[in-house]
Amino acid sequence: MKLAKTRYKALTLVIIGFLSGCVEPFEYESENFEKLIIINAVITDEVKQQEVYITNTTPIDEHHVSAETNAHVIVKDDLGTQYTFSEVEPGKYVSLNAFGAEDGKSYSLQIETSNRRKYYSEEVNLVSGKKPVDVTPIRRVNDDGIIGVDILVNSYDETNSSKYYRYEYEETYQIISQYWSQDELLYGTMSCGRPFRLTPKLIEQPTCYQTVESNSIIQANTISLVEDRIGDFSVRFVPITSTIIKDRYSILVKQYVQSRDAYAYYEKINKSLEEGNVFSQVQTGFVQGNVFSETSSNENVIGYFEASSVVSNRVFFNFEDIFPDEDKPEFDCIVLSPPIQEEDSCPLLEYIEINYIYIRENIAPTEFEGPYTVVSGNCADCTKLGTLEVPDFWID
Repeated sequence: MKLAKTRYKALTLVIIGFLSGCVEPFEYESENFEKLIIINAVITDEVKQQEVYITNTTPIDEHHVSAETNAHVIVKDDLGTQYTFSEVEPGKYVSLNAFGAEDGKSYSLQIETSNRRKYYSEEVNLVSGKKPVDVTPIRRVNDDGIIGVDILVNSYDETNSSKYYRYEYEETYQIISQYWSQDELLYGTMSCGRPFRLTPKLIEQPTCYQTVESNSIIQANTISLVEDRIGDFSVRFVPITSTIIKDRYSILVKQYVQSRDAYAYYEKINKSLEEGNVFSQVQTGFVQGNVFSETSSNENVIGYFEASSVVSNRVFFNFEDIFPDEDKPEFDCIVLSPPIQEEDSCPLLEYIEINYIYIRENIAPTEFEGPYTVVSGNCADCTKLGTLEVPDFWID
């Protein structure tokens, strides 16, 4: 029997992704637009600075995240302990002190916006079930016939009490410049007639790193299974043609245990998105979570506050570990040696100005070539795609 599986946009991105990506079958007229607040808050049993995200819906003709800024955010437990959150970037609030949700305690969320609108959540308890999670990358051909690497998770709760799971991942990949030179080409300002010269690079290196968080939430449940066992459940599939796995790749997978109500809420959100009625002006189309307006009982609030136990696991692999007999994907690179000057134009300078980068001298240029060879930027400068800083967790 297969696990039930639901994928949907992360709550802070649901509205933007849905409105900007869908015209049919859901058409939402801006003049009838109702601005709704979106509250996404999950506290875990990890002792850390917990996070709360507050944004707003936007009309279909606006393509941006509308952050709710300067709000006052508090999480309170049933013993009266309060945890105050501060805004670290627009719409993102982080607890001033590290804490973790504890068994036996209930928690609630309180928010007051800058325009004095107040919101509160129902009390929630920590949903425990802290069992190890195994993460395994395998070569696989998916249902669409695409070859790639499938990231599978396995876990088991012998108490048979967890049942509802949510997964997030954070992938980090190495970017090694396909073409790279220790030198860079300097040239005179606004004149291709001035001499070009080579000079050693001071900072740039051929290897960079990029980290990307999942923009979807993946759910699974075991309610129809005899055992509370997640078996070979796919959380991420990367096609073999993707350059993010061409060198070294790492993925951190987090497994959250959800309450039945939290799982059901996001399942309804997904169904509403599929049906195109998540923002219907009639009540049947609105999905109510456990966060409400204290200011107005008629105000619709999108969001859910939950307390969840979480476990995580990280794996690393190189391309050849998964695909030992197959060619690596490469960037689409354009390599050329444009002349320095040609009649009234400056071809080399023009290419440099559109982000072409020097990679080597052209020892034997033809009649239509110049003395320097350049390549499109992403192929020679990895900082166009990532950062030179090596992540603390990285293992070569």
